This record gives sequence, structure tokens and C-alpha cells, in this order.
Amino acid sequence: MLKFVWIWMLVLLPLPVVVRWLVPKSDQILPSLKAPFFHEVSERGLTAHAPSLGSIALAAIIWIALVVASARPVWVHESIEVPVSGRDILIALDASGSMDQQDFSENKRSRFEVVRRIAGDFVLRRKGDRVGLIIFGDLPYLYAPLTFDVDTVHEFLSTSRTRFAGARTAIGDSIGLAVKVLRDRPAENRILILLTDGENSAGSIEPLQAMQLAVDHGVRVYAIAIGALPEMSSTSGGVAGGVLGRIAASTGGNYFHASNTRDLERIYDEIDRFEPIEDEAVSNVIAKELYPWPLALSLMVLLMLVFWNSISALVGGFTRRVAGNVISD
Repeated sequence: MLKFVWIWMLVLLPLPVVVRWLVPKSDQILPSLKAPFFHEVSERGLTAHAPSLGSIALAAIIWIALVVASARPVWVHESIEVPVSGRDILIALDASGSMDQQDFSENKRSRFEVVRRIAGDFVLRRKGDRVGLIIFGDLPYLYAPLTFDVDTVHEFLSTSRTRFAGARTAIGDSIGLAVKVLRDRPAENRILILLTDGENSAGSIEPLQAMQLAVDHGVRVYAIAIGALPEMSSTSGGVAGGVLGRIAASTGGNYFHASNTRDLERIYDEIDRFEPIEDEAVSNVIAKELYPWPLALSLMVLLMLVFWNSISALVGGFTRRVAGNVISD
């Protein structure tokens, strides 16, 4: 729908006509000077002439276009519902070499493929939240920054691959990166969903050190262990040792273990229940500025007017010169 931001500017449209009507014509006869060379001046096109109808029409178009541009026309699109406040959710996905194991579903799909699909469905359900994606292996990478555009995050997630960031598992560094991204967000809405199938085997930050960072900055961690739990000690940083459970409990989140596809789907449903989607929203109107178009039209017509007058002067002068030569002959 077309609207004008400063619609009152349109009252200036009849201004040239009003000025022409209000300013009286001069009836005073000025003294004249007889010049013997008047005909020569006239033939050379040096005398004043009334503007042609074409010039008047072009000048009118220029004025109308300038006034319309000054009124700031905008094209208003349909309003879009934008949440007043949503959660800031980062998904940290283990993309190490062990995620290639095909023991997570009945159709022999790899752990990573199943996790990627189910996490993608979860992302699409979180409309109203800012969602981001961290992919980690030897090092963590912010693959998709926090955004309301969950469709783009889903697309980024669907294009991710294992060993993208190395073959090992840097759990502590991944939590540290998530804290760095979330620490400037509203304190009550900082959420990290951590998915991994192994122990911490890379990185410069130990998981328990990263846990303390998350506690200090109010980041809730929902930790999901993928696959069978290996036999590991509680100090090794492995899943079976309870490190992920300790991290989740200390940060106010929850710990889950998924050994198959159904378990993982159930876990994401649980997270939806723990962190419900915000319903409150406001309508934002998207408006596209259109003033460059009438402004460009006025410039184009101005160039046409200059060209028109130049051609008219040249043609008139040439015609009078030819006529003068014929008469003199």
C-alpha cells in the first residue's frame, strides 16, 4: 500500500499556478530604442520568446516529481509479528570423527545425520527465539550467530559435516565460546544446548572450568549425551563420568542421555517444555522508501528540457538564417 510520510508537502503542487495568478502583469510601457540592426539580432535568435507548450509541460513534470519526492512516498508491506522478548539459544553440536558411527538409528544412519535432522526440527519450532549454532571438533566455531531467522540457522545446520572442525572433541572450549556469545544477552534468557558423544579430548579449557564460566554468566546448559556411554572415570571428562550431568546441574539446566532417535526426539520435547516459546509479540511494519524514483524522474526530465531548449534554439536560428539568405537573394 502506498503512503506518504510527509503528505502535507503535496499542498505545494499548485504553488507555481498560484504565484502566476497572484503576481500581476506589468502594464508599464518602457521606453524603447530603435536599433537599425534589430532584424539581424532577431535572425540570430537573440530576442526573447515565450516558452513553448512542450517546455511548460516538462517544467510541470519536474515540479510535480520534486514535490512528490519531498512528501516521502513509501510502499508499506504487511506487518510482521516480532517477539517482544525471546530466549537466546545456542546449539553446540559435536562434529568430531566419532559422530560418524552408524549405531543411532535402525536405518544405519550416522549419529551426526540423526542429530542434525532432529536438531533442525527443534530450531524451526523456536520461532520467536534467537537461535545460533556452534560446530566443534578440535576447536569450536560459531557457525551461525544468534538470529530470529531460524530458517537460515536450519539451512546452516543442514549443510554442516563431521570433521569440519577436526576429529577430536573440545567440550570445554565450546562452552567457553557459548558463554562469550551469550554473556551480553539478557541474563534470564541465556541457554546452551550441548550435544556430544565423547569425552573432552581437545582444547585449552577443561569442562569444569568452562562450567564455572557458565555459572558466573548465568548460562543454563542442557547437556545431551549421544550414543552408548563408555566406561570412564569421573575425572576424565567423559560422558559416563558425570561431568556433563554436573555441568547441567550447576548451571540450572538438565542432563539427558539419548541412545537412539526416539530418545533424542523426546529430549527436545522436554527442552521445549522447560523453555516454552514466547507468545507475546508486536507488529512491525516494513516500509520501502520510494522517493528516489520521482527524484530520478525530475532529473531525467530536467535534462530533457535542457536538451529540448538547446535543439529548439539551434533549429530556430538555422531556419531564420536560411530564410534571411533567401530573402536577400
